[in-house]
Amino acid sequence: MEVVFDGSPNWTEQGANGGLDPLAMLAPIERLYTDLLQGVSSVTDRIRYYSFYCWWVAQFPNRSLEQTQSAFRQHIRDGEVLLGLASLYDHEERGWLNGVGGATAISEALSAETEIDLRALADDYLLTPVYYAAYRSQITDMGLMVKADKHSERVPTELGKALGDAFLEQVGSLPAELFFECAERGTVTKDKLAALVAFRCEYLDAQANDPEISLLRRALTGRDGTGSRRNTCIKILRTVKTEKRELSDYDLRFIWLETEPDPRERTYKEHVQWRHYQLADATRIGLEALLYHATAVLVENEGGLSPVQLASAIVAEVPYDRNFETYLVELADTLDDCRTLQESAIEGKAELTPILRLIAHLWFNYRHLLSEMAEVFPRRGYFHTTHTEFEFLETLLELPAREAIASLILQRVIRRHMDVASRKLRTQGNFTFQFEYEEGTLAPRQTGRVGPSSPRTGTMIRFLSEVGLLSKAGVTELGEQELLANT
Repeated sequence: MEVVFDGSPNWTEQGANGGLDPLAMLAPIERLYTDLLQGVSSVTDRIRYYSFYCWWVAQFPNRSLEQTQSAFRQHIRDGEVLLGLASLYDHEERGWLNGVGGATAISEALSAETEIDLRALADDYLLTPVYYAAYRSQITDMGLMVKADKHSERVPTELGKALGDAFLEQVGSLPAELFFECAERGTVTKDKLAALVAFRCEYLDAQANDPEISLLRRALTGRDGTGSRRNTCIKILRTVKTEKRELSDYDLRFIWLETEPDPRERTYKEHVQWRHYQLADATRIGLEALLYHATAVLVENEGGLSPVQLASAIVAEVPYDRNFETYLVELADTLDDCRTLQESAIEGKAELTPILRLIAHLWFNYRHLLSEMAEVFPRRGYFHTTHTEFEFLETLLELPAREAIASLILQRVIRRHMDVASRKLRTQGNFTFQFEYEEGTLAPRQTGRVGPSSPRTGTMIRFLSEVGLLSKAGVTELGEQELLANT
């Protein structure tokens, strides 16, 4: 049967520039880690969704629906709701699963004793199907789907077809037939959900050599995808093996920052880029912390301050008897590492000095990488990076410390924020001002807190564990084999 689609959802994954990026520094960082880890994201929490979609998309021609785009969209919604219900059914006994689309609405529906209407439940929470909002682009990047020749939707690749078949084998033909029947009927009862627990989107007793797990491992490690994702997988495994302990994504970012990349390793390029990711994110944190500190100072001055007065008030206690370079070196002369300094800088009521210590540490220890920063973060539009900010710091080094820091706050924080926020208000309608300028003075509008970005490595660690390459004890035997094959 030929499938003719009548349109295509115009959905794109929203980046930082669509939300709160008050100094226009987050978008380049997101672009970097997106390129490094294509195929995973911070919202694609459950790797079994990849298997499910490869199977369920292939089932569309077999349903008694019109073969149109809108019908396909309904097909996806029906499957997602059923998968969510099967995943969270009896969660008091089986355990709660994070990362299930529409979990709150599904949980409420499961608490009722009546038959569940799939379409009504989907309408409660699915403005956009999870498939379009998160998974479709990632599954495509993973090499499991590709745009069809005759319509705008995605269809499974040969690897995706094999994964869909393996998923069917894993859940069993009878549960699969029941799943299909419930989707056709548009309703499901508790007793039928009890028979659909094979669809639960996690792996409990799956063995590493199960066909579904093996195919997911093949896709995840990049054998059919991008080299950067593959090399990042290898870098994670090697780091866990070297450290001999369980690591979080937060651990990785500082280990990779403070470890010198080895040009002899195949993961050298990726290590350099991940190092610059953390350097850029920490720089952003330092400047955004200055922004929120400035807002706090404004709150304490009810009559308002001019931009120059605000900058002067913030730096009142900064010494004037030495130049900026000398002062930065003094601030950087500490045994604290970047992680400790970053956490101190983002505490709820951080004073000025902890924020400046973080900035000084980054400048002192990594200023020699300025040309490398320019390669990793080429100039682009309005966005600002470690390269642009370190360049600016270099122009201030001979000034008195108080004057230099006042200039940093005025030029790179206050005025930039007003420019970024006003542009965003014009083009997107997002009101993101921390303060606003009126009749020569600034007045606070809202307060905020800065935090580290989420670079998808946490998702990758979880996925590597689910496909048998990592465990709480460290790198598994399969993980060792993966490392050996990539030395």
